[in-house]
Amino acid sequence: MVQFIRPGIVGVKSDHEFEKRFRKPIERGLPCDASNHDKLVSLEKQVMLKKKLEPYVDRKDASVLRKQLPPIYDNLFYLQQSCIQSRLIKLYEKQQNSGGTKNFFTMYASIAPALNYPGCLKLIKGCRGKALTWKESMDKGDPSWLGGLKPSEFKGMHEARNSPKLIMLAHIVALAVRDGHKTLVYSHDLKTLDIIEWFLQQPDWSKHAHSLKNLFSELKLGGWKKDQDYLRMDGSTNSGKRGYLVDKFNTDVQVKVFVISSRAGGIGINLCSASVVVMLDNHFNPSIADQCISRAHRLGQEKPVHCFRLAIEGTMETKIYARSINKSGVAMQVIDGKFTEKSFTADELSDLQQSTVKAICSRCLKTRFLPRLQIPPAEDEDWYCEMNSDKNHNLCETPEEKEERKNSQAQSRATEDPLLQHLLHVINFHTRRTELVVNHIPVEMVHETDICCEDAISDLKRNLAGGHAKGQDTEPGSNKRARVDVPKHKTR
Repeated sequence: MVQFIRPGIVGVKSDHEFEKRFRKPIERGLPCDASNHDKLVSLEKQVMLKKKLEPYVDRKDASVLRKQLPPIYDNLFYLQQSCIQSRLIKLYEKQQNSGGTKNFFTMYASIAPALNYPGCLKLIKGCRGKALTWKESMDKGDPSWLGGLKPSEFKGMHEARNSPKLIMLAHIVALAVRDGHKTLVYSHDLKTLDIIEWFLQQPDWSKHAHSLKNLFSELKLGGWKKDQDYLRMDGSTNSGKRGYLVDKFNTDVQVKVFVISSRAGGIGINLCSASVVVMLDNHFNPSIADQCISRAHRLGQEKPVHCFRLAIEGTMETKIYARSINKSGVAMQVIDGKFTEKSFTADELSDLQQSTVKAICSRCLKTRFLPRLQIPPAEDEDWYCEMNSDKNHNLCETPEEKEERKNSQAQSRATEDPLLQHLLHVINFHTRRTELVVNHIPVEMVHETDICCEDAISDLKRNLAGGHAKGQDTEPGSNKRARVDVPKHKTR
């Protein structure tokens, strides 16, 4: 785009030259575990681009409104894979390794619906006023890789307990209803929106998400009606009705949830009556999620806004999110000159097509990563550490190690936010009573800090000079990959 508007301003004559001089050196320094040398080169290249573009760029971002808006608490939840999801992921990858398509976008479009709700792969008819129709057996129209499932697993695909995202969404909505908040639920997958509608209409949510039963016994959760208790907007909603839905959501106290397609309702509407936002899936373009969140966090909002981004651990979507965060960080550094702290490792940013799955030992309850080609056990199968084909991790955890792990997890989940505290301890009763949230990362607008890129470069140069004085190897090609050595600064 820069080359089109101001040819030659960057000092390169071709895309290949730009990739060699700027893109690759910048990307090598983006992971949080990159060497100090790679980080330094990356920042220097970004500062060089900023100086070249600065005379031609006039930019104003949302920071000018920050003092006029209530705070926003933005968290990314990595959720545990359900047994069926793990098997679906590995069965699909097994087919791709034996001659399937290698196009990432085709692969992601095929498996992404199952990360929201496995039954999406067998959903025949959309909601939109009609009953959902599922197929609970292998069909001629199904992809061949589904043939690796057991007959009982086809039925399990349509059960809410096998969708960590739906269980977490149920808890978020229940908490919002209890505390008098309205909720926006975004997804770019229409079948996922159909599933959410189906769930909201169920007479008793706790029959599908059992962890709700004891925690919200005082609330009547279920039997919601469309256009009374919740609303829906997607691409099929005509322009005349959209304004009516927005007004109804903002003024009708009975309406508690707005289910929205992120492509159809992510821009141009004001939904500041909502103070809870749930992003069920991620996108390569980080501005899509930011725009969706800004429907609630905008002028007119009077309450603190809580945003929850959900992703299934170890899958393509976690790597998509990591890439999108790095895009935002590079944009802030090149255009605004603001340094951003790095949150993702090189492994999390590489090999987009490779997912990792885990299994839980039936004896010691230790979670184990499985090697690439090992198919995880079915839900009704017992699995033990010694069954792990990785011989370095096939011994059960000792009682002392288990206690140490529990203490470490308790410390990492300590928070004063009661809403966050509740969600971090939601139990999945169907994965041997383990917590649904594996990890959570405060997004906080890409970890913008008070330090500028020039100061970060100076810090890195001092660290490199100190490393050489101590005989440490920090040059490219070194096997020693230093963690972030830029001094921590107050996060805005």
